[in-house]
Amino acid sequence: MSKRIEYIKGQIINKLIFIEEIEGLVTKSGIRRKASWKCYCGKEFNCQISAVKTGNTKSCGCHRLLGAYNIKHGDAARDNTHYLYNLWHGIKKRCYNPKTKEFKYWGGRGIQMQAEWKDNYPLFKQQILETIGDKPSQQYSLDRYPNNDGNYEISNLRWATKSEQNYNSRNSKQLAHV
Repeated sequence: MSKRIEYIKGQIINKLIFIEEIEGLVTKSGIRRKASWKCYCGKEFNCQISAVKTGNTKSCGCHRLLGAYNIKHGDAARDNTHYLYNLWHGIKKRCYNPKTKEFKYWGGRGIQMQAEWKDNYPLFKQQILETIGDKPSQQYSLDRYPNNDGNYEISNLRWATKSEQNYNSRNSKQLAHV
C-alpha cells in the first residue's frame, strides 16, 4: 500500500488549486479520497483526488465544454465564435498547412502571416481592430492590399468588398487610361 500524501490548501496540482479534503467514497477496496478544488476559471467543485493527479480531471468542466482555445482568449466558443478568430484560423491554414486545398494559392506561393500573429490570436485581433477597425458589414472581408502578392501583415491589409477584391486579384486585367 502506498503512503498517504497530505495536500496543503493552495497547492496546485495539474493546474487546479487544492482547497480542502472532504469526506470520500467508501468502496470494497478502501476509501476514495475526495477534495474541493478551484478551477482556473474561478469555479469551485468537488472530485476525487486521484482523478486530478492522473490528469483525468483537468477543470470544473469548462475546458471540455468551451474548448482549450476559448479558455485563452474567449473568442472560440462553439456557438459564438468571433469572426476575427475564424479569419485568423483560416489565414493560418492557407499559409501554413500544405494539406489544405487552398495552400498552393497562399503558403505555396510564399505568402505568410505577420510573425507575431502566427501563434498569438489576441494580438492579431487587437492590431486589426486598432489599425483598420471593425468589419464595416457582412459584405466586407479582409484583403491583402496594396500588394496582393504580399504577406498578411498590418501594413498590407484592408476591409474590401468582393468587387474590390476581384479588382485586386492576380487574374484581374487592369486597363490603363489613355
